[in-house]
Amino acid sequence: MQKYLYSKSPVTLLDAVYALSNYAGLLKGRNTGGKMSWDFLEKIMPLVNSGTVSRAIRAVSQNFEGLQKDYGKSLEDIFYTDPPFLYLSDYASRYGDNFNNYYRDIEKAIATLALTPPEADTERENEEPEWKLPLHLMTALRAKGKEFDAVVILDANDGIWPSKLAKTDDQHEQERRLFYVAMTRARRHLYFIVNNSILGEPCLPSRYLAEIGL
Repeated sequence: MQKYLYSKSPVTLLDAVYALSNYAGLLKGRNTGGKMSWDFLEKIMPLVNSGTVSRAIRAVSQNFEGLQKDYGKSLEDIFYTDPPFLYLSDYASRYGDNFNNYYRDIEKAIATLALTPPEADTERENEEPEWKLPLHLMTALRAKGKEFDAVVILDANDGIWPSKLAKTDDQHEQERRLFYVAMTRARRHLYFIVNNSILGEPCLPSRYLAEIGL
């Protein structure tokens, strides 16, 4: 495939995608009549033509298999998926078409995250130095199986808890289980941060707070 693309000498990314759509050679699977190449074109074009950071993230979340939250999986499988795309897309709208600044800021955010501890229990003197930091930022999914003296649950609002992607009763039940996981990471103290607005839009407290009597 690399030799094929070199022979076409594409000048732009779009040229390369169109050239690849005509590729009939071997891929990871049977590319009979170039069908897989055309399937790739259909998936990649919304990303190539996205124009803005927000649209690019939505294109990735909608068209790239394996990066979507699958509410059809078993209840346990939800703990192995972590779909930030919807919220990243909303957040990215402020960047317009400035992909460089968005990438830079996301890299900075990632750099501030503490490492999650090893699954097996270890003596304190054997722990990684990063894990001894007093504050750890992670998703509820990543916190599964861990415990902390104090836990702060951010954005305890409807639309996030539960996700606004959840539509059916089963989906809301899976979101409820995830909220339970986040709550039960706390050994001593549990705090909820509730916003009056998010990204300039008014919002309500999570329905799960009322369900637990808060």
